[in-house]
Amino acid sequence: MINFKNSANPLIDAIEIVYKAAGNSEFKEENFEKVKGEIEVVREFFKLDEQPAIALSVLLGLYFDGEDLIMKELLGYLKLKLSSYLHIQELLKPFLQAEWIKPNNSSRQNQLSNFTLNQKFIQCVLTGNWKHMERKPCQNSFDLLNEFGKTLKERRSQDISYNKLIEKAEKLLVENDKTPISVFIKDQGLDELNKMMYLSICYNHATGDENFSVESLLNDLKPSMEDQFKVRQEFKTKKAPLLKMEIVEECLGFELRMSDNEYRLSEKGIKAFMPDYTSPKTKTKSTFLELVEPSSISQKELFYNEKEGDSIRRLTEILKQDKYLELTTRLSQKGKKPSITTILYGAPGTGKTETALQLAKMSGRTVLMADVSSLRSKWVGETERFTKKLFLDYEKFRKEKELCPILLFNEADSFLSKRRPITDKVDQMENTMQNIILQELEKFEGIFIATTNLETNLDEAYDRRITFKIRYSAPSQDARLSIWKQKLPETDIETLKLVNQRFELTGGQIDNICKKIEVDTLLMGEEIVNHNYLLTLAEEEISLRNNLNKKQIGFSFN
Repeated sequence: MINFKNSANPLIDAIEIVYKAAGNSEFKEENFEKVKGEIEVVREFFKLDEQPAIALSVLLGLYFDGEDLIMKELLGYLKLKLSSYLHIQELLKPFLQAEWIKPNNSSRQNQLSNFTLNQKFIQCVLTGNWKHMERKPCQNSFDLLNEFGKTLKERRSQDISYNKLIEKAEKLLVENDKTPISVFIKDQGLDELNKMMYLSICYNHATGDENFSVESLLNDLKPSMEDQFKVRQEFKTKKAPLLKMEIVEECLGFELRMSDNEYRLSEKGIKAFMPDYTSPKTKTKSTFLELVEPSSISQKELFYNEKEGDSIRRLTEILKQDKYLELTTRLSQKGKKPSITTILYGAPGTGKTETALQLAKMSGRTVLMADVSSLRSKWVGETERFTKKLFLDYEKFRKEKELCPILLFNEADSFLSKRRPITDKVDQMENTMQNIILQELEKFEGIFIATTNLETNLDEAYDRRITFKIRYSAPSQDARLSIWKQKLPETDIETLKLVNQRFELTGGQIDNICKKIEVDTLLMGEEIVNHNYLLTLAEEEISLRNNLNKKQIGFSFN
């Protein structure tokens, strides 16, 4: 038979007695004279002064009586005026800090807050043992993120302030300073705001939400308006510390047509809490870039005039892997972007595109050829996003490839020409694309080659962004003869000299003539190349161009 007269828990008995004495007491000292001993029991266990000990006994008594812990009920039970709210709130602050109680969500909507008691705290009261409130040390980064997640949820629901979030997170990091994520944060020297952002991003990543926008991040943390403005500007200008440290990276996709840019943790950022993490080696695909592997490029001998020939030989040398690595290392050490940027410009048919391909072939590098047409969109902001995505795709390819690939903008007249006054949406779109490319070239790392037929209308903004500017002029007579001999090695040399002296053709035009010879050979069953036949083909090749120079065909636009 259980003897209910013997107390199983003297602390509960003391709380009950103090609770009953507090009813209608108005918190007057004389109403507690007879329960001084019980107050002392409560004080001793909770290490509190007298008034907080009484207030806590009332909260616990209301809880055990099944009453809602509403400030109005608390004041009513003590028979205090509503004006005493601030005094009672001051008594409850230590309980909030110790996490014995926490405000309910409704506290945001009503000045008379209501509270809930921490269930671990209740277990301590019931058992008379504080072990239930002891924090177990985090065994790894996931344990730490799990604990941070609990605090983050409180901040999301505004149960705690932003400063309280920082305080609890800092305490968590200090108490678990040996976990990989704590060590990483300390080593990176992140300030309070970036610590909170990084922990929030990591927690969301670990729980399956890998991508984030700046707005969703700020909505989670709810820092001050000044900090929110600062974060938005830093991400907008790509100067956010988490971006500059390569802890997070941008991840634009087609689903983002009208929405905020999205970001995600980089491999470096993930390894902070998953040291053994290795990103899956899936090959990058791009809607905006066509891959041309060096093995698919036919090797050709190209002939240049002396000036451009010297420039191409210098470029060929620097693209050899040993020289390239030496150059990029030296540039990085001097605080410069490790990049080689080149514009090949000049008359059509002079071999600009083929030069870019042969440079790739000789250096063993993949060519990523930009599909300019796929960047243009009628949707507001989409052209800008697509252009950025092209450069992001190149950056992913660059990191995947053993040898740095070449980003080739072929026939990029619209990008490289001087920006024009905006008279319609087309002008606006072209200028936007050009501005984005200029911005991307500012921070570009890798090998960039652009070809254009423009000679006099190049935008001056490219001057400081482009390392090599190689002008292609029409081939000299000697260069043309070399091309003729390469293309038609079986043809009489005098015939080739005769045609070469009479017609100043480009390498592209000579190539066209050779294709016509192949067609006629196929139709006639034999190859017949004499000087009359060759002169006729050369005349045909230049006749259209001559007519265009004399009289324009179709509409004229000034």
